[in-house]
Amino acid sequence: MEASRRPTELDRLTEKPTRTEEPLRTPTELDQLTKREREITELVAQGLSNQAIATKLYISCRTVESHLSAIYRKTELPSRSALASLATRAALDRRSEPTPNHRSLERNDR
Repeated sequence: MEASRRPTELDRLTEKPTRTEEPLRTPTELDQLTKREREITELVAQGLSNQAIATKLYISCRTVESHLSAIYRKTELPSRSALASLATRAALDRRSEPTPNHRSLERNDR
């Protein structure tokens, strides 16, 4: 047993962060979309046309247009390019978020 020792710089660096230090994730405009609407949004961001999306998802072109209309209304976006831009930014944000177990995995490797 160690008698009360003063914390070192290493102790401070290896402390586990508390959950309150992580910022809460705020919902984005895309969170309010249905699964199918998010799927169509991703395909729009990939540059697919309405007809290409319809073919890929085995639905009619008119159904794609209806989904897009609902997406524009829910997200309050004016255009297809604005939707593609939002979807791309959201995908990049998701990639840059640290995974919750990132630090614990590093410690187990030592």
